[in-house]
Amino acid sequence: MQIAAERRQQIPVIGDLKKVLRTSRRRKFMEVRVVNSQIRARDNPLGSKSMMCWVFQNDKQGNQA
Repeated sequence: MQIAAERRQQIPVIGDLKKVLRTSRRRKFMEVRVVNSQIRARDNPLGSKSMMCWVFQNDKQGNQA
């Protein structure tokens, strides 16, 4: 949010953003799931590695990103 403020960009309301992402046409929304994050593991080795992620379709074949 700090970078957006520095660049004078408006930050959308989180509820509006979630609604738009769930109805995305370019990349179809698949699900929200808990994943083990390698980034979290690297940054905080003693803390929890799990986090919620939004999963979208990767391409027209239906692969997930």
